[in-house]
Amino acid sequence: MNITHQLSAERCSHSADNHFGPVVSPQCRDFDFTLYFEQAFLSLTPSVMFILASLIYLPTLTRQTTKVRTDRLHGVKLTFAALYAASQLAMITILSVPLTPKTKLSLPASVLAFAASLVVCLFSHFGHVKSIRSSTLLSTFLFFSCVCDIVQARTFWMLANSGAVSHVFTTALSLKVGLLVLDAQGKQNSLLSSYRSVTPESLSNVYSRSVFWWLNKLFMQGFKKDLTLDTLFELDDLLDSTRLASGAQRSWDRVDKTSKYALGKSLMSCLAWPILMPAIPRLVMIGFNYSQPFLVTRLIDLLSQDKASPDDRNIGYGLIGATAIIYIGIAISTGRYKHQIYRSMTMLRGALVALIYHKTLELRLSAVEDSASSTLMSTDVDTVITATQQLHEIWGSAAEVAIGMYLLGRLVGVGAVAPVCLTIFGTLINSLWVGPELSRRRPEWNKAIQDRVALTSSMLHDMRSLKMLGLVGTLKDILQARRIEELKRSKKVRWMIVWMNAASNLMETFSLALVLMALSLQRTATGQQPLTASQAYTILSILSLVANPLSDVLSSIPGMIGCIGCLGRIQTYLLHESIKPYPLSDRTDISSQTHSASGEVELDTFTPDDAPCRLSDKALAINNASFGYSPDSMVLHDMTFQASQGSVTMVVGPVGSGKSTLLLGILGELYSDHGRVDVANSDVAYCQQSAWLPNQTIKESIVGDATFDQDWYRITVDACCLDVDISRSSGGDNALIGSRGLTLSSGQRTRLSLARAVYSRKAVVLLDDVLSDLDARTQNAIFERLLSRRGLFKRKNITVIMATHTVQYLYGADHVIALDSQGHIVEQGNPTTLRAGDGYVNKLLAQSMQTKHGETGEPRNEVQAHQQTSFFPAHSTNPNNNDMQLRRMGDLSVYKYYGKHAGPFQMVLFFGLQFGVITFYKIPQLWLKWWTSSDGAGNDVYIVVMFVFAVAAYVIMICSI
Repeated sequence: MNITHQLSAERCSHSADNHFGPVVSPQCRDFDFTLYFEQAFLSLTPSVMFILASLIYLPTLTRQTTKVRTDRLHGVKLTFAALYAASQLAMITILSVPLTPKTKLSLPASVLAFAASLVVCLFSHFGHVKSIRSSTLLSTFLFFSCVCDIVQARTFWMLANSGAVSHVFTTALSLKVGLLVLDAQGKQNSLLSSYRSVTPESLSNVYSRSVFWWLNKLFMQGFKKDLTLDTLFELDDLLDSTRLASGAQRSWDRVDKTSKYALGKSLMSCLAWPILMPAIPRLVMIGFNYSQPFLVTRLIDLLSQDKASPDDRNIGYGLIGATAIIYIGIAISTGRYKHQIYRSMTMLRGALVALIYHKTLELRLSAVEDSASSTLMSTDVDTVITATQQLHEIWGSAAEVAIGMYLLGRLVGVGAVAPVCLTIFGTLINSLWVGPELSRRRPEWNKAIQDRVALTSSMLHDMRSLKMLGLVGTLKDILQARRIEELKRSKKVRWMIVWMNAASNLMETFSLALVLMALSLQRTATGQQPLTASQAYTILSILSLVANPLSDVLSSIPGMIGCIGCLGRIQTYLLHESIKPYPLSDRTDISSQTHSASGEVELDTFTPDDAPCRLSDKALAINNASFGYSPDSMVLHDMTFQASQGSVTMVVGPVGSGKSTLLLGILGELYSDHGRVDVANSDVAYCQQSAWLPNQTIKESIVGDATFDQDWYRITVDACCLDVDISRSSGGDNALIGSRGLTLSSGQRTRLSLARAVYSRKAVVLLDDVLSDLDARTQNAIFERLLSRRGLFKRKNITVIMATHTVQYLYGADHVIALDSQGHIVEQGNPTTLRAGDGYVNKLLAQSMQTKHGETGEPRNEVQAHQQTSFFPAHSTNPNNNDMQLRRMGDLSVYKYYGKHAGPFQMVLFFGLQFGVITFYKIPQLWLKWWTSSDGAGNDVYIVVMFVFAVAAYVIMICSI
């Protein structure tokens, strides 16, 4: 008996395992593959793929700089890698012995495994010292190779006369598992100092990134305390805005801008790999998703057997393993797909916003005001980045639909077209009726929203004045009326949204009933067997897989078309004419020069070409230049003057003479039809009449993007008379000022804007009537500290050009320019000289003296006034405290608010409808079980009831929306 069993085992090991199989004969082994199949797909294939991939990746890795120092982990890795290679060499030696049980692929598989082990040794070294985290390629190969080797090890131990092979193979497998564990270890403690600040995601191995294990630390922090921007992880280098901006700008500069799709080509050239990367996990998702129908079919067939067979236990274990693999695979591939999608969307947003922002800074002020840069950065960019996901959904969903329709067609025949017909019908409804109605009614709703928001914004901006005038109640009524009108218009849009959802859900609601009806009628007509549970639930699983992809394909196409339109609008904006910078003089470092601030120096003769002239001690020279807001309409004519380095130049004139226009012309924001402007330095600070102040703290508003310097910050605050205001604020300089400085007085906004210009330490400062919002004493204090002969600007050799109506300070200027109402210079020169003449400046000064002598009482001092009442907000040092308190409260209070105003009847009705939708969408699955148990009896009744459930679910769904 033993001799017969041994001969049978030997015969099986030499013949049954030496062909493809894939399943070996049950007479040899229970529930196993042939050795030939295992070595072909579980040994040869992984080794070949790893070696080929390493030929691409390894040269790039070796050229990287060293990032990790050699340590004990590095030595242990190399030791395990060397022992693993030795074990593979031993495996080749054993398989070369003639009597060793093997197949035709045993020796080639072992040779390739040995070659792969040598590559593993290289990766163990270079992957450790040249990369801050474990090699993704090596970790992936080791993991899947270990899983495959476990299957082969089981087969070797079950073969007869395979003692040496099984022992050596198991030893190699053990070393590979050890190497897998070692390679997964982090290298945070061995990083060189320049790489210690990298993000946790960048340090995580492929296993941690696959299941997002690296986020657990952040979740624990959020569990223990409130999360703020400071506690969130830094983004990795690939998402860095500076890198994205420079890459996008380089690609845009190189692309042929005459092409209609120039921007799309530019984005693909710099972000091709991030945009295409999600395709890999998307393909894996498709494979795992469409493994489910086969799993369901096999599982139901096993459970439906009348008699148990000896292999049922092993088949059951196999199905358990297959279920785990499929659903774990779906979870990981879906996570990786979404993660790659969101990364590509973030990178695309960073590139597009950077391009728009860079272009905005290059455009003239008039062009920026007329353009929709903010809309492009929000609405249009959002549409484009959403299309990134739709791009992958189109081809991925199309592939899923094709596979699903093929599988469904094999089961139900022509009935498989029912889901497609329902989807097309719903799409026609949306395209021919709902779409046009939405396109007509939504702009009306948007217009109502815009009007209400504009009125609200204007009201909030001037809230202090409205309270003083007692108009708050009146405007409240107006806003309420606008809100009611907005809601009336929104009802029409919301009804269209209801019908759009109703048309979109036709396929999901009625496809199962239609397909089962077609299949049942077909089987009845042909006399085939009635519907079985295995077939019914397989159809159900396929329909559930096809429903969303079929809708996604049709709904993503309009999104892609909209993306093309948004890219076109952004491209049109990027092609706007940019400002041509004024030529710089050949003296580039004006801060190192020290010249007298008084007196005038004649410039060399201006040349008509674009070559920069030599400005000597001048910071600015304008010769015969005209400026206007459009090329064919000049506001200022034949401007000719110079500004010495470190001087104070004041521009005066009647209202509407063009004083502010002259400053914008110096900035290069306007058109000029002739003349020339030469500047010694393009570093300019500009304070306009209406200060631009974002919602920041006082300190952030003053410092901006500059490096914080405590001493210079204190000097700046004192020079702009902000020290008293800050000291009286409970939040100090960490108090928020509100959007556009809403919580500040007009004088405080002006002084804060002036402090920002002073702190920047630019070579030239342009001031547009910054003293007019201040009372007399505050004006005197700021003029003395900043603009006088002993002021901060003089001490720092900063050139100032100020447009002003405050003529009493003209004596402090080095040069005065007077404009007339037609935009011409009527006189200019030293104020003392102009005072002695009989021109416009002399008359202004005389009127100023009469006004000053006619005043009675003492002017109100804004600085002193704020000693009693500070308008700065009394925020705590942490501006996020209120937000943190709201977050701790959670959303329960919000739900209570909505429930209170909706009323108990509406809330009960809402939840009842939701319960009805869920009930009637899920009860057909239970009805399907009873139908398949009826053995074909009463099919008509089951079909009618199935349609009743579908109609009920559809109607309740529409009511719930």
